[in-house]
Amino acid sequence: MANGVVFQDRPYCNGVTCCFQMVELVLFIMILVVFLLAYGISSQALMYPQRDFYPLIFRDIFYYPYWQIYGELWLEELEGQNCGIFLS
Repeated sequence: MANGVVFQDRPYCNGVTCCFQMVELVLFIMILVVFLLAYGISSQALMYPQRDFYPLIFRDIFYYPYWQIYGELWLEELEGQNCGIFLS
């Protein structure tokens, strides 16, 4: 016992537990990617139906839905308003 903390003799994560946790993490990431792809493709197709293919479309498909998970909605872009941007 050191400073009121009891240290265990065995490590925090043995091989079987760590392997199982990694499998769960990989499955979660795969499911997340499937939903991000589905939402990203459908939202880009609905918002910009006449857009031609360009290489940055892949960024738009993953970037916007990923940040929308955390609450960044880009309402100005979705409503078609560009606040504070002046083009000359």
